[in-house]
Amino acid sequence: MNIKDQVCSFEFAKKLKELGVKQESYFYWYTDGLNRRIETETDYIRGVYGYGGSADAVYSAFTVAELGEMLPNYIHKDSSTYWLWYGKMHAWEVSYCTSDDEFLAYVEEETEASARAKMLVYLIMNMLIPDYIREGK
Repeated sequence: MNIKDQVCSFEFAKKLKELGVKQESYFYWYTDGLNRRIETETDYIRGVYGYGGSADAVYSAFTVAELGEMLPNYIHKDSSTYWLWYGKMHAWEVSYCTSDDEFLAYVEEETEASARAKMLVYLIMNMLIPDYIREGK
């Protein structure tokens, strides 16, 4: 399996950084303004690729497991409990729903990591996730 299928997409990595998610992961998306590639934390920390140019950027490429640690198992809202569910039908699906199939949130993406990242973005933007996920909390 290609590593790009095991980490969230560049676009979701960038959005999560913009939303203040702590940039702590094993893999990082690195871009020099033209090309994007995935590097390990060791490469990132050592600055092997000369990070620092005006067009350079680094974003945590969160894995399925890392995103799984960030997503809560359930969310209480309006006297209901919504449980985390994920699986693959035609695409990877991640949702929060009650035992009576009442949905709080539902997303789909091509890879499991991107589906989890998309859900994390939704939860942060709708203030449904604990602050400790975000930087400085």
